[in-house]
Amino acid sequence: MNSNLPALLVVDDEEGPRVSVRTVFASEYRVFTASSAEEGFSRLKDEADIGVAILDIQMAGRTGIELLEDIKSVRPDVEVIMLTAFETLDSARAAMRLGACDYQTKPFDVPTMRRAVRRAVELRNKSAVRARAQDLLGELSSSKELASMLAELNEIYAGAIHDINNPLTVVVGTMDLLREQIEGRLSLTGKDFEVFKGRFQHVLRILDNLVEVSSRSARLLKGTESEVNEGNPFNAANLALEIAESHPRGRGHEVRFDVASVQCVAKANESDLSQAVLNLILNAFQSGSFGVSVQVKAWCQPGAAIFSNWGYGETGELGSPLIDYRQREFATISVSDTGKGIPSTDLLKVFEPHFTTKGNDGSGMGLAVVSKVVLAADGCIKVISSDRGTEIRLHLPVTRA
Repeated sequence: MNSNLPALLVVDDEEGPRVSVRTVFASEYRVFTASSAEEGFSRLKDEADIGVAILDIQMAGRTGIELLEDIKSVRPDVEVIMLTAFETLDSARAAMRLGACDYQTKPFDVPTMRRAVRRAVELRNKSAVRARAQDLLGELSSSKELASMLAELNEIYAGAIHDINNPLTVVVGTMDLLREQIEGRLSLTGKDFEVFKGRFQHVLRILDNLVEVSSRSARLLKGTESEVNEGNPFNAANLALEIAESHPRGRGHEVRFDVASVQCVAKANESDLSQAVLNLILNAFQSGSFGVSVQVKAWCQPGAAIFSNWGYGETGELGSPLIDYRQREFATISVSDTGKGIPSTDLLKVFEPHFTTKGNDGSGMGLAVVSKVVLAADGCIKVISSDRGTEIRLHLPVTRA
């Protein structure tokens, strides 16, 4: 047999029909024959290339209908043509219900049988193409899911490294100051002791923040988000200021702040909020080469006063069109600088992960963290920038404690 030809199985307990079908299709197919349902099923399992089967319905022992059911249970891709000398409506319905693609009577008409087999082969080929297409779609979907998962993990890693690096820099610097203060001394008293104590407490507060940041990143990687999703925005702003004032990036720049002391709660983790504000302050330090003045303000105000002219999609505004901000009370945290400003084309791009205007000196994660924290809290962001500087306002909906 020519192994390149398609394979055809004929199962009939009468020799005449088996020989007739073999004679008709011998030049176009590899024709396998069987004289019983059991032999035919065994042949089908042995010959994986069989794509079309012609089955006699009325056979001694197991019937063609039973064999059809067996075939479809193990090889649903095989197209089956039923053949019988006793055509009945019930048998035709049963055959079609079980997946037969055609129904021919004995003695068969050769041109009609040729068309039936040709159609069965075409159906089988189309089914194979569809199955392969489904497999490819499944593989593509899995690839997209994997790529999405890797991208998300990469963003979590990058964000965690960025968030940990800034407070850690302050810790290292402060520990150096403490070491210098006690080097060569057996004891500290009076003012020296108070300074040492203040710096040490400063380090402890920052380390607490670092533990929370690293724990939160670990929970994200495990897929178990923190249950504590609320915090006081004003406490967060004060912690960010405390870290920023000791950060090496602030040397040569001025920081002024006016943060209200209000007891309120926003739908955001306090550690995340402090990191968002810290990122804004450190970015403001980098808005100019030297002598940048950075001002941090925080206050409460009704949404109607903030968003009376709010326009979704306008340059410099980031929020959700599905939220009516005017019906809420907000904690507003403003970080402004006297730097060179942000180009109008980049006002919203700066909040995209890995987008940076600092070349190799920036990770592009700082403001991406800001937007993620604020939007997750159902808040919004406003950016106002010119060649005289930039102001970024974080508006967080709050409830009074």
